[in-house]
Amino acid sequence: MFNKRQKEIMRAAIDIAGQEGMKALTINNIARRISLTDGAIYRHFSSKDDIICGILKTIFLGMTQRVGEIITQSGTASSKLKNIIEFVLLDFKENPAHESFLFAEDLIFANKSQRVFVYNVLNTIQLYIQQTIEQGQAQKELTAMVDAKNISLLFIGTIRVLVMKWKLSGYQLDIEEEGRQFYTTLMSLLRKVN
Repeated sequence: MFNKRQKEIMRAAIDIAGQEGMKALTINNIARRISLTDGAIYRHFSSKDDIICGILKTIFLGMTQRVGEIITQSGTASSKLKNIIEFVLLDFKENPAHESFLFAEDLIFANKSQRVFVYNVLNTIQLYIQQTIEQGQAQKELTAMVDAKNISLLFIGTIRVLVMKWKLSGYQLDIEEEGRQFYTTLMSLLRKVN
């Protein structure tokens, strides 16, 4: 999808956003970071928005692909939900700058194609989680007393809040432990009571 130089440019942009904030994300700063001229950047991307769009696509598509792999693995619905939580939170922990891109509404709403893309990706991830819950309900592992769609939205919203709290804490919050606590609470809501 992206050539080696484009990936290098996007990686530099991610690093700048993570280390210096989104305001420091300029073509000039990206070029300096990887010892290129501004013009060299423009040979690979038409604008800063084009770089950001590439970053959003790379992060979201990678996340969607991995969540899709998790839900198609064998195992219980509850183990799949646990694996999704662990994957997403570990991805943020290993790539803290991803938060700057994934939750930056001004970036997402910058143009219609980015907004539509992010909307579709979020719908896909939400549907994966909803289907996993429905699978557990059909197999009588999880209670049918809750609406799978609403729980999937709660799931996504909680992940977003946990990541935001983690960032606001200066990355001091134990996000993995918070994820385990969320999973325990989620299972107390979803487990079928005999």
